[in-house]
Amino acid sequence: MKLGWLLPVTFLFGTVSWRFILATLYLPNFKDWTARQLIQPLVAIHLFRYISISLLIPGMTKAYELLPHSSLVRLAGADIACALLSMISLYALHTNRKNAMGWVLLLSVVGLLDLLLATIFDMPVFIQNLRTLDARLFGLLTTYIPLVFVSHVFILRLLWQYRKEQKESPAGAEQI
Repeated sequence: MKLGWLLPVTFLFGTVSWRFILATLYLPNFKDWTARQLIQPLVAIHLFRYISISLLIPGMTKAYELLPHSSLVRLAGADIACALLSMISLYALHTNRKNAMGWVLLLSVVGLLDLLLATIFDMPVFIQNLRTLDARLFGLLTTYIPLVFVSHVFILRLLWQYRKEQKESPAGAEQI
């Protein structure tokens, strides 16, 4: 029996689940918060992307055996970059830096590009080798990565809202 459809379907379930949680349980409870305030917990999700360093450790996950070394370095490097960008973004937001939203935007651009490249180049390898994936990698691919994706979508939505708020505010207001 072909099982290649299971990983994309499970990823889709994870994405829909996280979107539901964020859109119906998180955002409505903070209606009085500004877009800038709402972005901070979504950015914090990306602090843990450093976990991709584990891809470079032989035997830690099946990905080490399945993917070329260059793909592992790309995945780990992009995730480390996102973890660092989330730290910089949160610091800039916390200290009310004028360029804070620019850092958040850079995080989302780098993060979404990383997810796009992983979807194009790495996901097909995982789908072909579904029977050999270890539970840790499968869990990461179907739980945490959908959260990362959905958080980027919400961050971009909030950045757009923030931009509109800034246009409506008095002259001299912070711009992205």
